[in-house]
Amino acid sequence: MSRPGQAPRQVVGCIRYFPSQRVAPGQPILFFFHGDRVEPGGLADGSLAQQMAQAQRIEQRSGMPTISVARPGVYGSTVLNHRRERRTHEEVAVTSAAIDQIKARYGFDRISLAGQSGGAYLALAMVVSGRTDIDTVAASGAPAAVRVRASLLRSNPTSDISTGQDWRNVYDPMDHIADARPDARRKVYLIANRQDRRIPYASVVDFVNAAARGNLPVVLLDGATGGGKDHHNHSRLSQRVIRWHRMGLGEELIARQVAEGAE
Repeated sequence: MSRPGQAPRQVVGCIRYFPSQRVAPGQPILFFFHGDRVEPGGLADGSLAQQMAQAQRIEQRSGMPTISVARPGVYGSTVLNHRRERRTHEEVAVTSAAIDQIKARYGFDRISLAGQSGGAYLALAMVVSGRTDIDTVAASGAPAAVRVRASLLRSNPTSDISTGQDWRNVYDPMDHIADARPDARRKVYLIANRQDRRIPYASVVDFVNAAARGNLPVVLLDGATGGGKDHHNHSRLSQRVIRWHRMGLGEELIARQVAEGAE
């Protein structure tokens, strides 16, 4: 995925993924994208057995056969430097290409996406990058408006505050809302916590409002609780929202479940 005036970057590497037990060709499937892993020791849960067990737990919460995708640079995936090259055009392009190859291998058609934090960012990026195969998205703690978030956390940032990347190389979902393809079957849920110390609530609202102006319907699930000391991690809730949606619960009932503290 290139930007105007720039040649496309060629990347070579692999993306590792972990399927749950019920993953099989030709059925509805959930792709889950984990959050950032940049702290020392952050890969302690990276063994094959642990990652396969995690995919199985996600299947149980979401009610869908699940493929947990290791983002570029972690859990055995290569291609990019995860510490520095998150939130970039390259990360979005590599992730989309990985989805395409996994779909082709298993014979999947329509897909659902869930993610937490940087993984939620990627789930939203898949929507605004123009994919036409997405049924449901549940994104929790997402840096959906990268520049707005940075400006709320730091005065006049000259680069992305999480990676140091020049703004020209940052893929900001807020800038690509117009690229989302209309799809009456698609439902996008954005889960937010007003006390989240990493993702200012105002940045989430800015994205939702911009999406509404751009004819991209987004359901804001406001009122998530908990999420650790930073009130940020709601990955399990994103997986349960997928389950509730597939059970046929309407937007209002799902929003009530979240507002009442379901995690």
